Amino acid sequence: MEFLMLPKSKYLENATLEELHNISKQHTNELEFWAQELSFLQKMLDKHLITIIHQEDMQHTQDLINRIDDIEGKRKKLQTAIQEHEHYLKNLLENPFSHDAQVYREEHNQIEKLVFAFNQQYKSLKSDLFQVIEHARHPEEDNKMLE
Repeated sequence: MEFLMLPKSKYLENATLEELHNISKQHTNELEFWAQELSFLQKMLDKHLITIIHQEDMQHTQDLINRIDDIEGKRKKLQTAIQEHEHYLKNLLENPFSHDAQVYREEHNQIEKLVFAFNQQYKSLKSDLFQVIEHARHPEEDNKMLE
C-alpha cells in the first residue's frame, strides 16, 4: 500500500498564520471523523469476533483489539496537542508581542509530522482489520453450503 507524502516544510515555513490555523482545523475535523470510524471498526470487530477467532488465531485477534485501543489513545493525544496548538495561536493573535510566531510554526511542523505518522499507522490498522473481517467465516454462509 502506498501512502501520501508529508507536506513540504518550506510551505509550512512560509504559510500565513491563518493558513496554518486552517490546516489545524482540518486536522481537528479529520481526528473527529477518525474517532467515529474507530468506534465503528471496534463494533465491527466485536460483531465478527466469534467468526474471526475461528478463522484466525486468538493472539492475532487480540493484537488487533490492542492496536485499535492504542491508535485511539494516540488519536486523543494528537487531538489534545492540536487544541493546545490552537490555544497558542489564539494567544499569539491576541497579543503578538507576548508570543513567538516562530515557536508556533515549529510546533505546527511537529504536529504535521505527528498527523502524518498517525495517518500511516491508522491506514495500516484498517487494512489489516478489513482483511481479517473479509476473510472471516460467517455461520450463515456455512449453513448455506450444507444445504
